[in-house]
Amino acid sequence: MERMRAQAARWGATLFTEDVVTVDLSERPFTITSTERSVKANSIIIATGATAKKLGIPREDEFWSRGISACAICDGASPIFRLKPVAVVGGGDTAVEEALYLTKYASH
Repeated sequence: MERMRAQAARWGATLFTEDVVTVDLSERPFTITSTERSVKANSIIIATGATAKKLGIPREDEFWSRGISACAICDGASPIFRLKPVAVVGGGDTAVEEALYLTKYASH
């Protein structure tokens, strides 16, 4: 996230971290109203975040971010997974994408 912010700033973007109240997409430039201000922009990045679905297995909270991860892209290159056997739990395209990404780092 910090790298994305730094790149945007290098290209002249003005960055605000605030709670948005309304977004008017009916005309350009768009109007974004937060709890602090209203701004106009030709482009908007909407980053609402995500919540991982935990499995409910024993000691899961103890090992969360210390061996159990919900984001291969975020955590897969960290030393804890490098050249180690890993397992991906999930279904559909997302699980396959995460598993394919981990082939660059994990042993199998």
